[in-house]
Amino acid sequence: MNQFETNIPNMIKQPGICCIYCGKSYKKRTNLNKHVILCEILDNSRKKRIDDEETIPTQAMMYKILLEFGERFTRLEKKVEELSKQTIVQKNLKQKKINVIQWLNSNVIPNICFAQIMEKITITKEEAKYLFQHNFIDTLNHIFSKSIYKNEHHEHDDHHGICGMRGMRENIKYPIYAFVQKPRKLYIYESSVQGWIEMSKNTLIEFLNKIHLKLFRMLTMYQKEHEKEMNENEKDMILYHKITVHMMDINFHTNKQIVGKIQNMIYTKIHQDIQFIKDDDIDIDIDRT
Repeated sequence: MNQFETNIPNMIKQPGICCIYCGKSYKKRTNLNKHVILCEILDNSRKKRIDDEETIPTQAMMYKILLEFGERFTRLEKKVEELSKQTIVQKNLKQKKINVIQWLNSNVIPNICFAQIMEKITITKEEAKYLFQHNFIDTLNHIFSKSIYKNEHHEHDDHHGICGMRGMRENIKYPIYAFVQKPRKLYIYESSVQGWIEMSKNTLIEFLNKIHLKLFRMLTMYQKEHEKEMNENEKDMILYHKITVHMMDINFHTNKQIVGKIQNMIYTKIHQDIQFIKDDDIDIDIDRT
């Protein structure tokens, strides 16, 4: 039988140089010859056709078979070695984990602590006027855009920087952070003694209460300055009373939904990927903070 014939079922879509036993194709006939020597023996074993009358391979054939097995063994050894190296690398990557709070304490010392940030947040008549055209959460977002996430990384086409580092947020190190690796969590700089901590719900509520009070006072001041105009415009006066009632109804201690929305809003604006700050082979230990 011609060992290179092509009229077998599993060779329908194969090129012309194929093995008659398994249908495997080769570009070079020399490689096919090496393959056929082994494949014929394996095929005979599978079909259990080996008997006393079958021709025993010659020494030349055995030599070629040994050479082929040697080449295959060498290739397998190289593959095993590559896989072993990859396994070691992956194991080392898992061991190189860092704690977010530890990283912040080691790399970022803000100019002010979070409790002092209220002094940096100014609410003007512009914000009071903004409240007439937008809802409370959007107004907070407007206020924060000029303060706690001023010059945040979303305004820069550079994800390698971080607050207070590599030119991000100018030269100011803000006392509030968030990371992609820690969904919805906010981190604040408590003091030079305590360093960085995860922001608690109570701290966030206390912070929002202060902002709320400032905004409410400015709204009242804005109404007094424009009292004559509002009295002449019934629509504006109705809107002012509506806003006032809504502001008075806001209770962060009991309304978990609005607190969650504001927390998500802040997180979305300031979160960054810490992987870009450190080497690419460092992971975040998401279980420890």
